[in-house]
Amino acid sequence: MAALILATAHWLRTNRPPLDLRPGTAAVRWEAADVGPMRHPKARLAGAWELKSDDPHAGGFSGLALDRGRLLVLTDEGMLIWLPTPGHDGNATLRPLPAVSGNPRTKIGRDSEALMRDPGGRGWWVAFEQRHQLIHYDDSFEKALERVDVARPEFRRNRGVEALSSDGGIRWYAESSGVSDAASLAAGGTLFLRRRAGPAGFSARVTGPGDLDIALPVGPLDNAEGLAVESLPGAGPGCGSSPTMISARGGGL
Repeated sequence: MAALILATAHWLRTNRPPLDLRPGTAAVRWEAADVGPMRHPKARLAGAWELKSDDPHAGGFSGLALDRGRLLVLTDEGMLIWLPTPGHDGNATLRPLPAVSGNPRTKIGRDSEALMRDPGGRGWWVAFEQRHQLIHYDDSFEKALERVDVARPEFRRNRGVEALSSDGGIRWYAESSGVSDAASLAAGGTLFLRRRAGPAGFSARVTGPGDLDIALPVGPLDNAEGLAVESLPGAGPGCGSSPTMISARGGGL
């Protein structure tokens, strides 16, 4: 019976209906979110928002970056979404990744988990689960430039690379590490978004250089998936980085 159930579950995963991968635009708006205070002397909450949209693609977020004044979001269906910055309503631009690690018409073949700009300025890297790969794309996401196999014996099909960083080269972090995303700092070092699931729900914190360890005011249903960092003008060395965190529940930022 157990073998039959497992076989049926595998059939369901691999025989889902084809995805809607049409590029397009979608109206989005940011609504202020009510979150708790930041209880850390080195952190100040500048704002919290929840993303609202009627488009079904505006969810399932798994990675976050900044791209030419917009937020670039990666979904776990291999879609890219360029969003207006929080506090500014407008249209989101949606495009599918041009190449993925598996069958491009199915969710299991497009299971993308992490997004990072290439440290040499040569485009972008995206990490995939199921068929564990890193794919390097050109700057405009028009084509794939190279593929790197990162499969490890300890990886399960849907438990592989969860985060990427560019501090000292290309680094990846497995889901088993507890790191759900990472962002490299201009002054050196890396911030890590660390997520934990327990009986009371999710918790999340950001850790970084030195003893930086900031508990985030997320709710029990907020699955923190993405982290991006923007340097602030006029700040001293090692300071002035403004992190943005994205949660999978409703796209809260």
